[in-house]
Amino acid sequence: MVDGFHNAASQSEGQGYGLTLAAIFDDRPAFDAILGWSDANLAVRGDALMAWRWQPGAEPPVQDRNNATDGDLFLA
Repeated sequence: MVDGFHNAASQSEGQGYGLTLAAIFDDRPAFDAILGWSDANLAVRGDALMAWRWQPGAEPPVQDRNNATDGDLFLA
């Protein structure tokens, strides 16, 4: 999920919401794609929580490794 209002950033809650919708609609390919992207780009912490935001064009793309509770709840 991409946030067009914030320079195409992606937040953990958007990824979690996308996973929830994919599960509700039984869309396994979408679920796997979203989870794969999230694992590759937001799972940068040493625990099971995801960083809250990924920003394209930034170096590194995850500038703030803190988590977001709403994103963690959706991803769980």
